[in-house]
Amino acid sequence: MLIQPLIENSVKHGVRSLKSDGHITVSFEIKENTLIVIVEDNGVGRAHAQQYRDSSHNGLGMKILQERLTLLNEKKRTDIHHIKIIDLFNNGSPSGTKAEVHLMLEKAL
Repeated sequence: MLIQPLIENSVKHGVRSLKSDGHITVSFEIKENTLIVIVEDNGVGRAHAQQYRDSSHNGLGMKILQERLTLLNEKKRTDIHHIKIIDLFNNGSPSGTKAEVHLMLEKAL
């Protein structure tokens, strides 16, 4: 439920309007006690996508994702759970978006 909105945004706002092949990569990293889920696309970039955004569209995916992370932080009394959005560039031109979701790893009993 945390990753689906990121992949959906990569399709809708990133790679869908490309004239060439679009790529979306989902990967996972573990650093210390944190799982980092990375969703990266080679789309048009957030600034370009914003220009073509339907003003009647009230996407709630990112808002709900942020609310879920806030609830996890409150429940676990931490601030580890968060999302970082990074605009990607190639030679100064937008070349996609990278989203990182940071989640606390817990030992299974």
